[in-house]
Amino acid sequence: MNNKRKDKKVNINNNEVLHSISMNFMRVYNY
Repeated sequence: MNNKRKDKKVNINNNEVLHSISMNFMRVYNY
């Protein structure tokens, strides 16, 4: 049970990182 919880937290963090990276990419493209 604990492992699953940790995995979910890691997945959420990865999604946030991917989102921020994609947002940065869009910024670079817009300029």
